[in-house]
Amino acid sequence: MIRATWDQARAEHQRPHAIRFINDADGPAMVARIGDDPWRHDGFDLDPVEPERPADDDFSP
Repeated sequence: MIRATWDQARAEHQRPHAIRFINDADGPAMVARIGDDPWRHDGFDLDPVEPERPADDDFSP
């Protein structure tokens, strides 16, 4: 997981930071920030985390 994160960061000419290991409803995973984007590794794949969409009635800026 850590090696895949470093390889992705190098490909984007960034450094990973804020690495943390979690255990959520989807199982154990690692979340890291590469540049300004969060990435999640579930043990198999490293994927960017999609930001949650605000509700339709949320008018906050």
